[in-house]
Amino acid sequence: MHIERPVRLLLILTLLFGLAEQRALRAAEEQARTPKVVGLRGRVQISHNSGVFVPLLTGVELRSGDVIRTAIASAVDLDLGAGPGIVRLTESSTVTLDKLPGAQTSITNAPGTNDAIQVELSLGTGELLGQCKPGPSGMRFEIKTPLGLAQVLHGQFRIQSRGYLVLLDGKMLFAHVPPGGQPAAHTLNAPPACYFTPLVGVQPAPRELVREVKNQLKAKLGK
Repeated sequence: MHIERPVRLLLILTLLFGLAEQRALRAAEEQARTPKVVGLRGRVQISHNSGVFVPLLTGVELRSGDVIRTAIASAVDLDLGAGPGIVRLTESSTVTLDKLPGAQTSITNAPGTNDAIQVELSLGTGELLGQCKPGPSGMRFEIKTPLGLAQVLHGQFRIQSRGYLVLLDGKMLFAHVPPGGQPAAHTLNAPPACYFTPLVGVQPAPRELVREVKNQLKAKLGK
């Protein structure tokens, strides 16, 4: 039996609308994911509301304003939700979670505000790695360091508090603010993999450096 053209068109449109609705629901669920700890090794501590540092455990939900620090031979994976995804804080590092997507705050922001697609971190010491996926329109993922401000648009990266950046693929912007000097904007695009240092700017990344960062990203932490 032949289906008349208008009926066939209606069935196709219904199917397309259904698929679009499923994608929208999945995207909303991903974006609403509560930031939390998903992997840990060694000794890691957290401070809420500028309070004392206490041991951090996997599964703990994170709030804007939290400060996390790792000891020697320690690391922690933080799931920051859609876009930024999972970032890794390596040993002897300290990061402040200035603003998180959809998280309850420990300072002034209220949950459910328009901050759901903005992530702001301050890396005080050590290094942070991650793989940022292209996020929804308007999403911003920023990491402050003592020497500047990085905005990760997408890709695999490593950022060190001393102002050294590595990008394996994707795109990242860095506003370098040297002590006593003038701010300068730099753009990192990969592939090929590249890196930034305060002395030489953006350069192609040597194989040894690429291998080092890849191995750091691949390493598995305990649940």
